Amino acid sequence: MKKAIFIPIIAVIVIGLSLLGVKHFLDRDEPVLEAAAAVSATQTAPETTVTEPPTTVEYTGIAGKYDHNKYQKKLEDIAKKYHAVGVSVAVIEGDKIIDTFACGEAIKGELPMTEDTKVRIASISKIFLSTALMLSVEEGKMSLDEDIGTYWGFPMGTHAEGDVITPRSILTHTSSIYCSEDVANMYYDTMAKRLKTGSGIKNIVSGNIKNFLYNNYAMDVLGMTVELVTKKNLDDIISEKIYKNLDIDTAFYCGDMKDKSNVASLYQSDGSMVMSAQRMKTWHRGKPGTKAWGFAGGITINVKELGRLAIMLLNNGVYEGKRCLSEETVRTMEYHEGNFMGRYWQCQPLRYEPTKYGQKDFYYHSGSAYGVLSLVGYSRVTGRGVAILTTGARKRAYPKDNIYDEISRLMLNIEAQPVTTTQE
Repeated sequence: MKKAIFIPIIAVIVIGLSLLGVKHFLDRDEPVLEAAAAVSATQTAPETTVTEPPTTVEYTGIAGKYDHNKYQKKLEDIAKKYHAVGVSVAVIEGDKIIDTFACGEAIKGELPMTEDTKVRIASISKIFLSTALMLSVEEGKMSLDEDIGTYWGFPMGTHAEGDVITPRSILTHTSSIYCSEDVANMYYDTMAKRLKTGSGIKNIVSGNIKNFLYNNYAMDVLGMTVELVTKKNLDDIISEKIYKNLDIDTAFYCGDMKDKSNVASLYQSDGSMVMSAQRMKTWHRGKPGTKAWGFAGGITINVKELGRLAIMLLNNGVYEGKRCLSEETVRTMEYHEGNFMGRYWQCQPLRYEPTKYGQKDFYYHSGSAYGVLSLVGYSRVTGRGVAILTTGARKRAYPKDNIYDEISRLMLNIEAQPVTTTQE
């Protein structure tokens, strides 16, 4: 009798721990669970013609030629459908943000959600991390194809013959680095030990798309690597070319922003607060190369600022006449040949789909953590783009739409309407 009782108890414990593990993954940016929804990477990619980045982007100029209130109402309906606490959106065309929308609350009962509300954007932060890496490459301090052991000062404890962990393999989520969700492993000493001894490295060959596994921790390793090489914090590396040129006040750790007066708290889909704005404001960076837990998803930003990042990428590294990244760097970030994941192509670190949301040649990155669902993307054919930040919305498993899918489909396909005049 005791044995019969004992087995169900063990089963309950195992199931409980499994569920806790799943929740823990969902609390980190773009978990492996989402990537697993993709069809096997061995599937043959459909034929597609990739549009080369043009020197300038031509666009139709729909700004001011449609009913803003009509789309505002539709946005509010979508927010209500997904039970979102707060939503903000920036719509891009060519080299401009043509409109912004917002609804809901940034902090319940205290602060409304607006176009200026700063939200922790989760995995979209990886674009900012990659710009720090790319600027280091542009300056000749790093190479995308160098063994990262060169930068750490010791050989990586790899297990598979021919395994070389490079920045490029990390950008494409194909490195042999084990994914770790333990914050203790995101500081230099423990991170170095895991890499040197091989305890944090899998027995696979990095760079093989068949080994794709969405990996936040490897991105943390990459950010740490960049800081070790440059002896600068990531924020300082991209401050001049990105933050200053795009007029962005952001940081990988919220407490390092200049203006912290309009930061949103983060809410789960049941409406409960998972992370308060006050708590996030206490987070600060350490000395370069000492801690990395803010790199994979810590950027806190508003939709206008995020929209300007998309405009810069869409316009081949230029924003309002200022060169932020080289055109070659942007092409490298968009490069995806051979990296077909079943429903998208993995870039470095963007994603690419030949058709998405009614737009052709669409590059994007999404984010999902702590109740945030976010997306930024742009089309190289139409010159349209979107930046979306949401908190508290219900998340649905692929292939069902999430809130940013419906908003993207709405805002990327705004149609100009005939301008009517009233005769007096």
